[in-house]
Amino acid sequence: MTRTEINALLAKLGFYKKENPEDQVPEEFRFAPAKDSPFEGQSTGPPPKTDTDQSDADSQHTD
Repeated sequence: MTRTEINALLAKLGFYKKENPEDQVPEEFRFAPAKDSPFEGQSTGPPPKTDTDQSDADSQHTD
């Protein structure tokens, strides 16, 4: 398969390709590069902070 054929296939499958390397990636493609993502509608932000900091949890482990 040539590069052109691969690029055409990826476009057909709905993958996003930036026009220029410095362009920003649209939000809907940030974590799911293809259209019809099973993650559509889910938050793409970082996970929420919990009350227990991981370093505190590790320091309480005795094993």
